[in-house]
Amino acid sequence: MLGATESSGRVLGSRATVELGNHGRRRVRPTVMRFGGRIRCVGAVLGLASLLAAAACTGSTEASTASPVTINPSPLPPPVSPAPATCPQALPDRLPRHAMPGVAYRMVPGTPGALVICVSGTRTVLDRSQLVPIAERLNHLKRVGNPHIFACPVDLGPTFALFFDYPDGRRLLVEVDSSGCRFASNGRITGFADARLLRSLHRLTS
Repeated sequence: MLGATESSGRVLGSRATVELGNHGRRRVRPTVMRFGGRIRCVGAVLGLASLLAAAACTGSTEASTASPVTINPSPLPPPVSPAPATCPQALPDRLPRHAMPGVAYRMVPGTPGALVICVSGTRTVLDRSQLVPIAERLNHLKRVGNPHIFACPVDLGPTFALFFDYPDGRRLLVEVDSSGCRFASNGRITGFADARLLRSLHRLTS
């Protein structure tokens, strides 16, 4: 039997009893029967079923109207070919005055895409994620004022040549002396190469 709500009571049922009358006619007399039971409220069940059906429909609607996943439409930076392909025997001349925007204010301006480190005949290539700590360290070096005259200790080398390659094809050379006065220069500004920077360069190229 169905239902969630019950009410006690006795239900009257009936059945037909066929009898013959005085004139031989059939007469139907109902016989009343009594039996115990409970009446379940079918209406409550139907109402509960309606609520469940409505909840199911609402859940499916919410699931179907969920916000779609948004993909970042920003294009990836273009690949940068590390250059030079072979390390030069002699380092190139200093940059012209306007060869690279921002070199008068930052050791490594902008966002390079690759870095080639040449030292003692070895060539080491770093990608964008690897060169960022080196560029940040160069940009935070203590500056050397102009004009500057120093009595430097003997320069025993080596000198690190850092070629920063940019997506637009430009290339920036930063020279870092590991002995002597330990200068780091991009051709326009000069800083003092600290022990932290030199340790990183030695570790990367060893």
